[in-house]
Parts: sequence; C-alpha cells; structure tokens
Amino acid sequence: MEDLILENCRHRAIAGDHLDNVNLQRLEIKNTGSYGIFVKSSKHVTIRQCEIHDTDGGIHIDGGERKTLTSSGNLVENNHIWSFSRAGAVGQHGISVNGVGAVLQFNHIHDGRYTGIWWLGNDHMIRKNHVHHLCTGASDCGGIHTGRDWTCRGNVIKENHIHHVLRYMPGAQVRGIMLDDQYSSVTIENNVFHDNELHMNIGGGRDNIVRHNVFYNATHAAVGVDARGISGKFSQILFQRLKAIPYTNGLWTSRYPKLARIDSEEPNLPKGNEIYQNVFYGGSSSRFVPLGGYDPADWFNVHDNYLFAKPTDFNQRRSGDYRVICQVAQWVTRKGFSQPPTLNEIGPHLSVGPAFKHSALSTKTNMPLRTNCVTTTEAPSTKILQPQVVNDGSQPNTLTDKTGCWLIIDGCPQEPELAGKRRDTEGEQHHGALTDEDACLARAAVQWRACGQSYSHTVKAVFGPTGAWTVAGQGCFMGSYGCPSHGQTNEGSLVRDGYAEAHGGLTSEAACLGRAAGQWVYCGSSLDNPIVSIFRPTGWYWTASLVLETAEDGRKIC
Repeated sequence: MEDLILENCRHRAIAGDHLDNVNLQRLEIKNTGSYGIFVKSSKHVTIRQCEIHDTDGGIHIDGGERKTLTSSGNLVENNHIWSFSRAGAVGQHGISVNGVGAVLQFNHIHDGRYTGIWWLGNDHMIRKNHVHHLCTGASDCGGIHTGRDWTCRGNVIKENHIHHVLRYMPGAQVRGIMLDDQYSSVTIENNVFHDNELHMNIGGGRDNIVRHNVFYNATHAAVGVDARGISGKFSQILFQRLKAIPYTNGLWTSRYPKLARIDSEEPNLPKGNEIYQNVFYGGSSSRFVPLGGYDPADWFNVHDNYLFAKPTDFNQRRSGDYRVICQVAQWVTRKGFSQPPTLNEIGPHLSVGPAFKHSALSTKTNMPLRTNCVTTTEAPSTKILQPQVVNDGSQPNTLTDKTGCWLIIDGCPQEPELAGKRRDTEGEQHHGALTDEDACLARAAVQWRACGQSYSHTVKAVFGPTGAWTVAGQGCFMGSYGCPSHGQTNEGSLVRDGYAEAHGGLTSEAACLGRAAGQWVYCGSSLDNPIVSIFRPTGWYWTASLVLETAEDGRKIC
C-alpha cells in the first residue's frame, strides 16, 4: 500500500493481524480516533516514509517468536510522527514495538503527551531517531520508555537525538530514556541528550550499559539510578514474566548468559550496570542522582566519564552538532569515544507522505569540525519549567505535622503574602476545622474565592490527623471506571482531562462537563462503566451512563 491519504477514521486507519511481507509506504494518516497503524503478530512488515499526525497513537507493531528468539524482520523507518495524542496520554505512543528483532530507525517523533517510543521484547534496534518535545501531558514518563521485565534483553538504543522531554504536569520526573521498574540489559550508546529534565534513569534494573553518550544541560540531573527492587514490590510480576520464558535452555543461555544465572545472583539488586566514557556539560547535567539513600557505587560501575566540558567543546551545538572537540579531544582519542551523530545524520533522509505531495529531501551535509576553542562559559539554555498546573491533588501529602488544618496556597492575587503553606487558624478558631475533617476540607474553596478565584492558582486544604485533602482551583478532571472498547480497565481512576482543557475546559464549566457524555460513547456506552467529568473551580460534576428503569406498565425508561 502506498501513496494514499487516510483520514477521519473513528478507530484505526490501518489494522492487521498475522501479516507477512507487507509494505506500507508514503502514506499520510491523520485525524483518527486511535492508532494510525496497528499491526499484531506479524513479520517482515515495513512501514516507511509515512506522515502520521493528529491521531491517538502513531504506530503499534509486534511480531517474532520470543520463546525461540525468532526475529520478526519488522522495519519502521523514515517516518514523521507528530501530534499523536488527540484524546489520551498514557498508552498513546508515537511508536510501540514488541516481539523480537524490530528495527526502528531514521524516524522523527515529536509533540506527544506521552512516550515517543515504547518497547518490549528482545533484540530490537532503535537508532538514528529524532525524539523531542514529549511527555507534555503526563509525569513519570520517558521520551523512550520501557519497564518491568528482566527477560527483554539484547536491545540497543544508539545514535539518537533526545531532547526537550520536560515536565509540565505535577508528579514524578520525566526522562529522555526511562528504564522503569527493574528493566534490565539494554545498551545505550552514542546518543545525544540535551535539555531534558532527567536525561535518563535506571530504575533498579541490572546489566544496563550506558556509554559514549553526550549529556548536555539537564534541568535536574543527567542520570538517576536507584535500587527500588530491594523492597520486592515488583517481584511477583518480574518472576512471572521470567518463568514464562525458557531462559535456562541452550538457546537463551548462549544468547543471554547473565539472565540464566539471575535466580542465584540476588535478582532484586541492580547489579552489573556500567556507566562509562560519557561526556557531560552543565552543573545539573554532571550529577548522578541516587534515589533511596544508598551509595550508587555499591552496584553501579560509574567510571571514565568526562564531567566538566564547556560549551565550546561541542562543534556546533545550536545546529544539533554535538561532536566533541577542543579540550575534550585528547580524552576522546585516548578513550576511544565514538562521536555522536549530528542532527543532519538522523531522522528521515527520504521524503515522507504521498509522492504527489512532496519532493525528495535535499542532501544533508555536516559542518566541518571547528578549530576555534575560545574558552568561554555559557549558562545552561534551559530553565526548570514550572508545571502548567500545581497542587492539583496528584501530589502526595508531605505534611509532617499531623494536627489541625492546613492550607497550601499556590499564589493569591488578592493577598500575595498568603502564598505558601500555612496553618488555617481562621478555620480552626471559627469554623471547627481543628477537629472536623469536613470543615477543614471545605476551607479550600472558601480561601480560593477569597484570593480572587484565579484559574492560575489553586488552594489545597489538608486535614492533618487523617491526611485527607481537597483542592479548589484550576482544572478539568475525568473519572473513569474503564473503557472496555479500548481494553482499558483502570477502575476508579481520576485523571487530568488534557483534551478538554485544550478545547476550553480549563476555564469553561460547560466545555469540561460536556466531555463525559462523549467519552462514555467512545468507550462503548457500557452500563457498568460510567464516566464522570469534574470542573474543579466550582466542584460541579456530570456523570454519563445509561440507567434503565422499568415503569409500572413494563416500559423501559431512561
């Protein structure tokens, strides 16, 4: 299939199962209700030179046989995928890959509310992709992201540019590459990271190799490492996935010998990680952040890194050329550091979309290596971004004082001096908030109105003895009891409705509450799965479901 425009599909534009030797190329896919291309259990599928945008997920592809490590031969290359989160965030990836032996290369992925590339499986190659401006509608997210499996080995992430993965929402950090919940054994090399909150993390996993990367100008830190597996929180699912794979047979043992020994080598400890021969610039970027109060040297072998580069040690960084020169050049030669690709060497190098819409791309050329090494200093170009909305209730209660009623005021235009965390003495003395939880929590709305009802500022009330809280102020939220038609069973979840806010629901009660009915229909109109929209500034909510009752004469009424 080639040279077509596919658009205005209520679900997916292209879906296939058990395909073999299929080429999808030079397509434009847009305005769909779900993924642009969704391919399952297939082999030798090539998706090339497609432009996919304004969808709810870009490309999903899986294939190959994990138990026999038979490669799928699937190839996703030279595609431009952007604005791929129309309605959702979590689960709507730019590219999602599973199985064995897929190659993802020369793709340009940007402007998504969640992850650019999500992968699971074995022996995938993710190379020469341009990945940026992601995780804009979620926290605890990665531009390239995976997690919670010891067996997905043999994967390589190399020669990519990953940048501007920054946190706009309250919650946990976002990362350029996120190895979540003890994910293990991936090689990350020759990549350029710049202007991310945290360039990458190793979330308690083992046997990961991080080498020959450029880490430039993080707003928080370059690399976060932790030992979260010590708690055993993820042991059940990790061992379940381990036992589902013949990891001790001859084939798996020869391919992944460290995995074969995992049972006898304290599997919940983050052993075998190597972080070496990387180049760092920026005060924050030159930091390794251990989480959990332990010395990372206990398990992480961090050595031979260049921590104090200057801006002039990179060839043409403002043009995406982070090849290292000048005072780092001698170190590069001595250590055998592999220079990273320039921006001109990654991303699509062929035209994308139907041939009748585009001409061929011009040949890309690189700047020569600079010889001028003026020793100047430069402040980091990225500031720590403030969340679009703060104190929206997603943050945990961190109060240490368990008595009384507290207000956390995120700005008060009427009385600026009230901003911050303070004991609500007015509520305690005159409204019973000292001992009455309901009286305390009601104070959030009262204080928000007193501060001018600004949509840019929230007020959170916390009742110390129980830790209960409520928030008054900005935002449109959606509560869901699942979306069966899309395989989602997130019962009882309450999430920020970014789609509604982007279409007026941030300040319009009607626009916010009107989303419930549309989402309920989208999720299959199930009687067992109502949808509720909540407009936080006023506290009004609207529940969408179909309630059938029987009238006295036997007729069904709604």
